[in-house]
Amino acid sequence: MHEPHQRTTLTPTTFALLGSLIPLGLLLSSCAMTDAVGNKTEDEPASQTVKTRIEQYRVAAETGDAEAQFHLGAAFNTGTGVPENSRKAAKWFRAAARQGYVEAQASLAFFYRKGRGVPQDDERAAEWIEKAARQELTAAQTALASLYKDGAGVPQSYETAVKWFRKAAEQGSARAQYGLATMYFKGYGARKDAAKAAQWFQRSAKRGYKLAQYRLGLMYTNGSGVPRDYQQAVKWYQLAAEQHDAIAQKQLGLMYALGLGVRQDYEKAAKWLLLAKLQDVDVAEPLNAVESKISSQQLGAARRAARSWQKEHTK
Repeated sequence: MHEPHQRTTLTPTTFALLGSLIPLGLLLSSCAMTDAVGNKTEDEPASQTVKTRIEQYRVAAETGDAEAQFHLGAAFNTGTGVPENSRKAAKWFRAAARQGYVEAQASLAFFYRKGRGVPQDDERAAEWIEKAARQELTAAQTALASLYKDGAGVPQSYETAVKWFRKAAEQGSARAQYGLATMYFKGYGARKDAAKAAQWFQRSAKRGYKLAQYRLGLMYTNGSGVPRDYQQAVKWYQLAAEQHDAIAQKQLGLMYALGLGVRQDYEKAAKWLLLAKLQDVDVAEPLNAVESKISSQQLGAARRAARSWQKEHTK
């Protein structure tokens, strides 16, 4: 069974993971909070509490408090307690970043990468993300590895990409583990080694990273880097498919259709192929073959099962 051609990108999307860093620590929705010096306040209406906290951050930020500057930047970025203003967000992230506040450095890098509140500038983004990476922020290390892999804002260097993927992977980052595995799998920046690729895919997969789960399933299917084991392949396809990975859904459908690793079941095969089709994956050939093997009643049941699964897993 060959790898489906639809999936061509193995590495994590550059900088996509950094957007989640911006509001870190901005826990403003709670009514009972602490003031700027750590004293617990009395319960207030939520909107008033937010405004009070933002004012505390503003006062502290203007006196040079890096943490307050970061939180104030996050508030302007999300429009929490103040009008949303990406330029002001960038201003406060920059102030905190210059003092070495790691989350602010990563957030400012994200802003430069996306051209949010500042002119788009891959080189400036790379400079700031490297500062954050050197402070052991795993998301930043993973993003920096992706920049070196793609040659975005820095000279392309697969060897440097492997270095940063490894640093983050060894700290338990599932994305970095996946990235490092793909480098071994392709032989980019390291000697091509399917066994090492499988090991890192497995570590990532065990942490629930669906792309790694799919890739590990494929390696068990093909006997690449691991002994061929169709039952293991089905296990990992299933886990990825349950997380809406469309290619894994297609592969799982094929396994049921062929009876590899599971009892042959055309109705279940149709269900998973139909789910992949809902995500615009081309399943015409295998789905037509499966439909020719079952009755209209079984096909109807498969369609109902697919709709029910989609409803339960789309909330």
